Amino acid sequence: MQKGAELKYEKDFDKIERRVSMQGEIAFAVTRDEAKPFIVSTPAAQIEVLGTEFTVTADNVETQLSVKSGIVRFTPDDLQVPLLCTAGMTVHYNAENKTIKVASPDSKMKINTKTQSLSFDNTRLREIVMVLSHFYKVQIELPDNESELTFSSSFTQKSIIEIINIINITLDSHIAVMSQ
Repeated sequence: MQKGAELKYEKDFDKIERRVSMQGEIAFAVTRDEAKPFIVSTPAAQIEVLGTEFTVTADNVETQLSVKSGIVRFTPDDLQVPLLCTAGMTVHYNAENKTIKVASPDSKMKINTKTQSLSFDNTRLREIVMVLSHFYKVQIELPDNESELTFSSSFTQKSIIEIINIINITLDSHIAVMSQ
């Protein structure tokens, strides 16, 4: 824990789940336990640990996550776009302007629900499809053999159909919206 950081937990910690709430900067090393997940709540987001080492910095508006090893699920409270974060990834979420920035060693992504804009830079289709399905609240079908293709583009106030059409035309892919 860095100076000024706060960590709180309930008396029944470790009975059903391992939930803590925090502010400031804290580094965690967590052992995987599927029966009792480890969950970190910040004022603006929830981080579900799937066995890893990571650092969280949080205040009332911003939450930053840096994953050293393993996998972490990061879900901003008001956007409900869960992001699976692996080693080397960072997430910066600002609740005030409703912006999520995700960076990994080889790609970047930015989601802003306030301006209805999405930006992908060398992002894998499986990640894009997951974000789009939550952002637009639709089911999207992605052929398995296309999930590792990468895509770069930005969209502002575009419909899901427009975005899928642009991706399909650009990559000669076969992504399909299943419901709207």
